[in-house]
Amino acid sequence: MVLRDLDGGWRIAGHLNGGYLAAVCGQVASEALGGAAPLTISAHYLAAIPEGGPVEVGVEVLRERRLSTARIRLVSGEQALLVEALVTVGRPRSHDAGVAHD
Repeated sequence: MVLRDLDGGWRIAGHLNGGYLAAVCGQVASEALGGAAPLTISAHYLAAIPEGGPVEVGVEVLRERRLSTARIRLVSGEQALLVEALVTVGRPRSHDAGVAHD
């Protein structure tokens, strides 16, 4: 696990915004899988995160191909699981020379 600092400016109704947390998971997956762009993120928010600061981030690569998938876990300092996400990232398919494209 590595430490990641969450930005406390992304709060709504006293807790960190879920979209922001999903974006953090997408960025972590992209970094772990060679910079490929996040395509889908399925996140489960298991506990509210009231403010920014450091969290431990676990990355488990489940599949590594043109479309790759990683499980991302954000864990508090007390080892409580805060967010668990599955992120699929991908790279464009290389086009063959001489093939017409619309």
